[in-house]
Amino acid sequence: MIDRIRAELRAGRKASHWMWFVFPQIVGLGRSETARFYAIRTHEEAAAYLAHPVLGSRLVECTRLVNAVEGSTAEQIFGQVDAMKFHSCMTLFAHVCSPAQGHGMNSGLQDAINLAWKLALVCHGYCNPVLLDSYEAERRPVAEMITASGDAVELAQMIADPVERRTRDQGLRAMFASPDLRHHEAVAEAELDIDYGTSPIVMGTRHDKLAPGQRLPDEIEVHLADGGSCMLHELANRAGHTALLIGGSWVTAEALARVDRLMRAQIRASDIIEEVFVIAAGSGDQGPYAWITPAAGEQLGIGEFTLLVIRPDGHVGLRSDGDPVDDLAAYQRLLVSPP
Repeated sequence: MIDRIRAELRAGRKASHWMWFVFPQIVGLGRSETARFYAIRTHEEAAAYLAHPVLGSRLVECTRLVNAVEGSTAEQIFGQVDAMKFHSCMTLFAHVCSPAQGHGMNSGLQDAINLAWKLALVCHGYCNPVLLDSYEAERRPVAEMITASGDAVELAQMIADPVERRTRDQGLRAMFASPDLRHHEAVAEAELDIDYGTSPIVMGTRHDKLAPGQRLPDEIEVHLADGGSCMLHELANRAGHTALLIGGSWVTAEALARVDRLMRAQIRASDIIEEVFVIAAGSGDQGPYAWITPAAGEQLGIGEFTLLVIRPDGHVGLRSDGDPVDDLAAYQRLLVSPP
């Protein structure tokens, strides 16, 4: 049956009867005996359906097939009545995620940013459309994490046993009394601790200070060559990728200049890297370059030469502590033709 369903959706026209168990609706919308049998009755049932290895994966697969049909509306694919069922099914499962922690806006914005820069590279012809597959690889685990977290908060709020409630409240008071725990919770709520380290389109050294896939810190000051200053992450506020070449405190200005020249020669043929900044981790006496303090260099785990390529969403796409020129070339190849 599933092969027939796939074939009909790929053809852009539903021609047989299977709507109830592929795109289920909430109970009460369908009047037939079959519709009532397959209806979703509770939030928990919808969550279990989506998490089921067969039912949930089939729902996701068939939804993708519908979205892949070009030039046809849902009504043209399903017919008027079944298009309404499809829309109600999508609405049902969109509400499986609990609103308890207010993640909707944060995750929605990060979803949009994550997809936007990839779409831009593909639409301009710079990268293979396969790059878009990394959206699910990066964002689906985030969606699963915040859904589970929201459910846990709701369950905690519904505790009725007095002893369990006191234990819960004591834990909350202890958390809010600790500045470190409050900060950790605020960062998690804002989703600033998301790590794309398992993504197929990040690469490089998995350093314990700052690793590929993690967000560039926002508290490191950069002293510019003209006497001004800014924060490190502000250098990467752009539509394209930003390469930050940072030399250790013992690296000479001549060595920085040599690697800088080699990198820029390679980047001239690239449509991915928008800007390059050379930064010394020292005290400002390493030539005409911007600099950060040795403490900031330690915070980032800077070696002799460390190359950080920052994606438009603020996450590290590449960290190289070896050969920055070769590693940059490999990273650009990875984005152009992802696995």
